[in-house]
Amino acid sequence: MNLLEAMRYLTALEHHRHFGRAAQACHITQPALSNALRALESELGVPLVRRSRQYEGLTVEGEVALAHAHRLLHGAEALRQELASLAGAPRGVLHIGAVPTAVPVAARFAARLRARHPGIRPVVQGLSSQAIETGLESLALDLALGYVERHDVAARRLQVLAQYGERYFLVRRLDASDTSAGGAAVAAGASQATVGNAAVGGSGSTEGTAGTGGSDESGAVADSLVPGLHFGPPCSWADAARHPLVMLTSEMHNRVIVDGALRGAGAQVAPALETDSVLALLQAVQDDGAGDLAAVLPGALVSVVRSQPGLMAQALVAPVVDTPIGWMTSGTAAPTRALQAALALAGEPDWLAHVKLHTGTLTLG
Repeated sequence: MNLLEAMRYLTALEHHRHFGRAAQACHITQPALSNALRALESELGVPLVRRSRQYEGLTVEGEVALAHAHRLLHGAEALRQELASLAGAPRGVLHIGAVPTAVPVAARFAARLRARHPGIRPVVQGLSSQAIETGLESLALDLALGYVERHDVAARRLQVLAQYGERYFLVRRLDASDTSAGGAAVAAGASQATVGNAAVGGSGSTEGTAGTGGSDESGAVADSLVPGLHFGPPCSWADAARHPLVMLTSEMHNRVIVDGALRGAGAQVAPALETDSVLALLQAVQDDGAGDLAAVLPGALVSVVRSQPGLMAQALVAPVVDTPIGWMTSGTAAPTRALQAALALAGEPDWLAHVKLHTGTLTLG
C-alpha cells in the first residue's frame, strides 16, 4: 500500500464528499479508490469512513487520520518543491483559498505569480471564511485571502499580511431618472463621487478616518478605470435599503458585514433574492430583465463589471464601512518554496498598487 496515495484519496473523499467525484479528481476508478481506503483502514486497524449507499462522512478516527493526512501531504509537497527548486526557481503546487468577494483579486495574484515563476502551479478556490481558517490550520491550504479580523484568525494563530480595505457600493441598472437632463446627475456623480478618506478597522469604521482602503486627495472615483460603468453620487446605507436587494446568504461573512451596516443605519431589509454565488449576484443585477434589483458589492467585484454598460455604482456612505482584507498563512508550518515566492510578491509595492486600482474605493493615486 502506498501510504501517501491513500492519504491523498482520503483528503479527496472528504473534500468532494462523494466516492465517484473523489475518484475522478484523483484520476482513478471508484473501485480503486474504495479498495485503497479499505486497505488504509486495515493497515491502521480502525474504520475511517462511514459508509452506506453513499458517503456519510468520516469516523472520529477518520477525522484524526485526515488531519495527519494533510500534514503528511504538505510535508511531501514541501520536500518535492525543495528538491525541484535546488536549481534556483521555485516549483510546485500552491493551494490558494479566497472568500468569494476576494476571488477576483486572488485570481489576479495567481496569474502574476505564475507569470513570474512558471514552475509554480497555483490552484485557486473560492471558500467560506470558516473553510479557509480550517484549511490553513490543517495545511490543506497554503495561502488564503480573506477577512483578517475574524476571531478565529487570531484564535488559530494564523499569520496575516494586510492587502486592502474592502469598501462597498450600491450597484443597479441605470433607469430613466439617471439619464434625464442629458445625464447630468450621472456625470456629476462620476466626477464628484467621494467616499471620504480611506478608513481602516472593523466593519463599523466611519467617514473621515485614515487607513488601508486608499484614495487620492479628492477621493474621486477613477473614471478611466470604468469605461462601461457609470458612477453616481454617494448613497447612504439607509437609501440603499429602499431598493430591492440581491444579497448573499446569511452564513456568508460578507452578508454579516452588510447586515451590520444596514442595521447601523437604522434599516431593516428583507432580501428580494438570496444566493451563495457571487456569479449569480453579479448576473442578477446585470440582466436586462432584472427590473429594479440592486446589490451591495465590494470594490473588487465592482471592478469586475467595470466594462458592463447600463450599470450605476454608488459609493455607500453614512457610515463608510472599511473591512480589512489580507493574505493568511499557517502560523505553525514552515513555508514551502512556492509559498515563500508568493509572500514576496504579496508584499511588493507594484502588486499593492495594482490591488489598490481594483479594490477599495477604486481610486487612482
